[in-house]
Amino acid sequence: MGDSAYTPSNFVKDVHFNIWRGPGPRDFDPHDTSYWIGVTWTPTILAICGTICVFLWNCIKCCCGKKDKKKNKQGEYHLCLRLASPIFGVLLIGAAAFGCWQNAESHHALLEMETGLQGLITTFNSLDANVTTLSTNLGALNDTLTASAEHARNTPLCGEPAAIAIETVATQISSAYAEAESVQQTIAPIASPLNSAEDGIHHGIKWRNIVTLIVLVLAASIALITICGLVFSCDRIACTAHSIKIMTLIATVAASLMIGAGGVQLLISILGADFCMSPSDNIADKVIPQGQTDIRSIVLYYISPCGTTEEPEFRKDLKVARLALVTAGTALNAARTAFPLCFTNGNQMDQQLKVIQTSLDNILADTTCEAVYPDYNQAVQKGFCSDLLPPLLQLTVACGLGGAFSTALSAITKHVLATKAWRRGREYEHLTATSQASYDTY
Repeated sequence: MGDSAYTPSNFVKDVHFNIWRGPGPRDFDPHDTSYWIGVTWTPTILAICGTICVFLWNCIKCCCGKKDKKKNKQGEYHLCLRLASPIFGVLLIGAAAFGCWQNAESHHALLEMETGLQGLITTFNSLDANVTTLSTNLGALNDTLTASAEHARNTPLCGEPAAIAIETVATQISSAYAEAESVQQTIAPIASPLNSAEDGIHHGIKWRNIVTLIVLVLAASIALITICGLVFSCDRIACTAHSIKIMTLIATVAASLMIGAGGVQLLISILGADFCMSPSDNIADKVIPQGQTDIRSIVLYYISPCGTTEEPEFRKDLKVARLALVTAGTALNAARTAFPLCFTNGNQMDQQLKVIQTSLDNILADTTCEAVYPDYNQAVQKGFCSDLLPPLLQLTVACGLGGAFSTALSAITKHVLATKAWRRGREYEHLTATSQASYDTY
């Protein structure tokens, strides 16, 4: 219907058809409960399982081999951890770098969406304001003509014929005023949802930046504690249970946040892919409430390729008003010619009429499909469907890998700290025993 010139990308098709999901339809339908069950099935299960694994992993000691009290066995165990730590550290850094890259790509796409929506908001807010001004000017001109007709009727030199001629002009102005009032009531509800969508994107950008900053700080903390635990000697760091508890807390929060963010982004990717299979049809049929046929026809006119849908009623009403103004101008000139002494403010009326006609012409020019469709294309088809969805799914992968690598790295560091604490205890016991033996011998 509305997407004859739009073709979903291969990425959108792959996500829509190939990602496993729960029972339910795959066609976008936000009003269907079974659709939501199917869409949320996979992200919810993955997020829950991932979070459970994080907590279990942080509750179990990381073992590269069986602990032994002999020094050489402890040395082999420590070497195993020293070899594993750089590997997981590099992987964590790689996952974080990849996530930052994809986050920057998605941020750019969100800004592009916001720019397109701002264009649509500006158009419809301007349309609402201009139509309101048009109605006000038409109402004022109609009142002036009515007063002039009454004055002509009471003036001996003018009489009833002049009053009838002026009332003919007022009738056309009144017709145009009625059309403008109808248009104003029709377009008034459109700007509010656009403003809400723009606010949602703005807040989404802000919270994404906050979450990204928190994740990066937590990942840096894990890396810092890992470096301290693996590089510096035990006499320069606190190899205590408190260090282990802090490491466990940071790693658990970081990994849980990454996995949760990955689940949310996976859900958005699936929903977005379903929506982007046919965005214009989904907006017209699934997003706009049933029964709002006037709004649906307006939205469909602007989100469809130009020339493929019928012009909405409000533009037809504006053209009727424009025709009424032309007729009113002709009638006003005829009345002024026939009754020159009865139009003391005729030049002012003529000037008002020309201003109103110019304003109406500008409204018609600003509300053509060619003027509005590019903003929709930038916000939805390009910004959301083409530019935002791919980095969102890549961010899901980066979040999952980051959570797994940070958990493994924290578990390794925890055990290194515990091993060093154990060694310090053994050394302290050995020194105590040696001192006690020397004292007894003395």
